[in-house]
Amino acid sequence: MMSGESDPLLGNEEDPSSESPSEVSNILSFSPSTDEMDESTVRMVLLGKTGSGKSATGNSILSREAFTAQCSPESTTKICRKENNEENGRLISVIDTPGLCDTSMSPEEVKREIEKCVYMSVPGPHVFLLVIRLGVKITEEEQNTVKWIQKNFGEDASRYTIIVFTFRDSVKGTTVQEYIHASKYLRNLIDSCGDRYTFLNNEDPDDRTQVDELLKKIQELIQKNGGKSYTNAMYEEAQEKIRQEEERVRQEEERQKEEEKQRIIEEYERIKNRWKAQLKSDLQKMVNECFNCWPKSVFGIVKAVMIGVPVFLLGASFLIVTSPIIFAVWAFRKIRNKLKTEAEYIHIAND
Repeated sequence: MMSGESDPLLGNEEDPSSESPSEVSNILSFSPSTDEMDESTVRMVLLGKTGSGKSATGNSILSREAFTAQCSPESTTKICRKENNEENGRLISVIDTPGLCDTSMSPEEVKREIEKCVYMSVPGPHVFLLVIRLGVKITEEEQNTVKWIQKNFGEDASRYTIIVFTFRDSVKGTTVQEYIHASKYLRNLIDSCGDRYTFLNNEDPDDRTQVDELLKKIQELIQKNGGKSYTNAMYEEAQEKIRQEEERVRQEEERQKEEEKQRIIEEYERIKNRWKAQLKSDLQKMVNECFNCWPKSVFGIVKAVMIGVPVFLLGASFLIVTSPIIFAVWAFRKIRNKLKTEAEYIHIAND
């Protein structure tokens, strides 16, 4: 097969993007699980965050501008693309994938597209090249990218993974080894991949030293794995674990919702019973207070009557005795005033 020739399984390279997940699964189900059908081919898949230098790494491996590579916050690769090159009598097949955490694509779209790389590398990739950019802060997004790869391709994928560090020249003031050793995350990541990592300077396409070193590590990895590749069975097992975990999470959420609902009901009943008991207690207290106050109230009424009646009778008697005297005084004053007025009138008339 000549350099840059399309895979006959794919026909037009744009077609894989139109395959549905079920169609991909059906094709994979009938794929061989070993490399006996083609021992002269090395199949590799590029994985990594947007901007890590995946496409440029693919170009360096293929010794040509096979993939569009440019510095951009959005992935320049929107669909999985496969390019080939023959080197030393061996066919090198490289599959470029969309950048994880690409802001222009939804997580579901990225997942569906990257899943196709397994189909495009039938019977399976010999190696996953996890491309990580040096000289930038390892963010939570970067860590989630690696977790996503490990989750979706399963634990077996780590046996087929080599870490490729790009932008080596961006590390200033320290050696690359010291830079990596200073990061607990990078140390753990390298350890999980069997201490397999290398560096690649994609700025100088004529310098094949680092590319040759990478190809050598890939060959050693293939031999270590007995010439076998990451298979569809491994991928399906990983997906089944994801489905089981999602189902477990769903059931756990349902259980928690039901427990919360039951807790709310029990809390409502507890509050209701507490208020009912409080209301009953308050009513009983009011009734008791009324009964306790009743004798005092009756005694107060009797006492008022006993004091008020004599006072009333005494006042009435006083009025009866004094009324004629008061009336006589009033009548006397009336007559006197009238006589005085008439006398004054006669005196004026005589004058």
